[in-house]
Amino acid sequence: MHIVVIDNKKHRHSWHKDQLEQLIGDNVYERYESFSKEQISKCNADYVLVHVNNTKEFSRIESDAECGKNRIYFSGGYRKYYKRTKNDHYVPIKQLYEIIKSLIDDSILINQIV
Repeated sequence: MHIVVIDNKKHRHSWHKDQLEQLIGDNVYERYESFSKEQISKCNADYVLVHVNNTKEFSRIESDAECGKNRIYFSGGYRKYYKRTKNDHYVPIKQLYEIIKSLIDDSILINQIV
């Protein structure tokens, strides 16, 4: 599993790291303060997490269905979880990793059934 986190608040990167290590262990994750147009067009991660204050990345990724299999937009300003499409999720930061765990668990369950 490959997860990309785009968050311009560098002080949160250690929190993301801790949460991801607990969640996915030895799988691959990357953290960025910003993400270029080229990186977006080549991104094939299983999950792309984007803080909404990364406005350029947020806008580009939201409009590019090819960037990541699942896109999760997070913010302290969101009050509740909202699923716009099967692959686009809007999540309050306080629930971010709880919801990601749920999405990963659901994905594993579906793959076991198929």
